Amino acid sequence: MDFGTMRAKVHEDMYTSLQQFKRDVLLLCFNAMNAYPETSRHHKVAEDIGCHAVNVFEDLNVQHEILNLDSSSNKEHQSKKSHGRQKSASPKFMGT
Repeated sequence: MDFGTMRAKVHEDMYTSLQQFKRDVLLLCFNAMNAYPETSRHHKVAEDIGCHAVNVFEDLNVQHEILNLDSSSNKEHQSKKSHGRQKSASPKFMGT
């Protein structure tokens, strides 16, 4: 895997899930780390990108889970409201 291939896949809408994109990012890093010695700059950069990517994907998973929980609790709350007093729900964004 390489950045050029990933760019082409993005432009051609070949990624249908975040998991597919995540797999390619991590594969790119894995391949670069195996292709170059540990002392090389390329290996170190690939390792750094891989570490940052893992953190970003973990954050995305946590935010997705929180949003799903928030969405399900809003649905439960909405279903318990009486029909005469419905409020419009405003979106809640993480960190704002």
